[in-house]
Amino acid sequence: MITFISVTCFVLFAGRPLTPSLIVISMSFYLRISSAVGFYFFKAIIMSISGRVSLKRIEKFLMEKNLKKSNIFFENDNPMVKVSSMFARWSRNDNSFYLKNFNMEAKIGDLIAIIGPVGSGKSSFLLSLIEEIEKVSGDIDIKGSVFYVPQEPWIFTASLKQNILFGKVYDKKKFNEIIKVCCLEEVSDSQILNSLKNI
Repeated sequence: MITFISVTCFVLFAGRPLTPSLIVISMSFYLRISSAVGFYFFKAIIMSISGRVSLKRIEKFLMEKNLKKSNIFFENDNPMVKVSSMFARWSRNDNSFYLKNFNMEAKIGDLIAIIGPVGSGKSSFLLSLIEEIEKVSGDIDIKGSVFYVPQEPWIFTASLKQNILFGKVYDKKKFNEIIKVCCLEEVSDSQILNSLKNI
């Protein structure tokens, strides 16, 4: 329809006769333009919608309220971590899950296992120690710093060796230390570690 209107307007206003060669060239030209414009137009709409959603997520993250840190440092070495009558939840508007009246102490050298069924609050308790979820009341007293390693694996599609190096230059001494810490000594000399095959 657009091609027909365009050719008709060209004949009427340009005053040139409508020849077969002009029709073929015009049809070819408009087909190329329409396919390209149609493809990129719809692609632009989809990308605009995706970009809008991403911007909203980024905005929501940046507008989150900063949780106030309230760590108190003990002068002695015992205990290192102390939680007293803690009440924490994901947000003030969400009462579907919370930790209530939680107490614990961790001393130097303690090995503590937090066990329980799925959804019982094990991960939430650990997140409350680093105040990633909101503490409503109670005290969380920590001496020193806390290093938290989440249960989600940080593995990208590459070889095991590339995952360990993470884009850095290969250092044999440091690499062997990492292998030892990760208990990968059994595979250190095998094809698994040096294989280019993705994990």
